[in-house]
Amino acid sequence: MHTLARTFAAELAPRGIRVSSVSPGYIDTPAFRTEAQAAAAGLVAAGRVGTAEEVAAVVAFLASTEASYVNGQDLLVDGGLINVIPAAML
Repeated sequence: MHTLARTFAAELAPRGIRVSSVSPGYIDTPAFRTEAQAAAAGLVAAGRVGTAEEVAAVVAFLASTEASYVNGQDLLVDGGLINVIPAAML
């Protein structure tokens, strides 16, 4: 997805269109509310899973004028999960 976002960002920038992507980690949703959620929270550097509202806030930021100079980026909304996953698992 990130490569697609970067490609579209480069192609559409001359038209004034910005493209970025959002990569959420473990997010508390009805489908994820299981015993696995507690185990997943222990893997996240923040010590908890995220909320849909936290992901929505990042999307709202990207759509705002405050992000007018952000283009072709992938914003991780994962509570630091990617930083604690062993390299062998990536």
